[in-house]
Amino acid sequence: IGAGVGDEVEEDARRALGRDWQPRLLALYARIAGDAERQLASAEHWLGPHHEDPQLLQVLAILARRAGQADKAREYVLRSLAIRPTAEACQLMGDLLYEARDFVAAAGVYRQGMRLASGEPIDADALERAARILAPPAGESLDAGAT
Repeated sequence: IGAGVGDEVEEDARRALGRDWQPRLLALYARIAGDAERQLASAEHWLGPHHEDPQLLQVLAILARRAGQADKAREYVLRSLAIRPTAEACQLMGDLLYEARDFVAAAGVYRQGMRLASGEPIDADALERAARILAPPAGESLDAGAT
């Protein structure tokens, strides 16, 4: 999907997801190398019927990060983790913390992701502390702009 045919594949995947919501195709959509801003705008339209889908929120976080929209990426990954923590979402959150140069918090979130991946219970307090670091300032939310 990253072999230079992203724009061609993206349109087909977007249309297919609009007709038939497929989690596997959604995961692939995030890996399409193309115009991340356009992909993000397209994927945000799926929030209406799928606003509680943690995988969609994670895909939106990935696309927002690729599009250079760190604030959106942070909010989307936090919403995804609040619904259903996954190792992949923890990795993304850890990456965002690392990019923000909070290496200690990033290491803690990566550790929670490893625990999830190995079937161990997570430390919800550790994720909550990291979420407070990433949380947008009070009063700001993507909900106002999402459709």
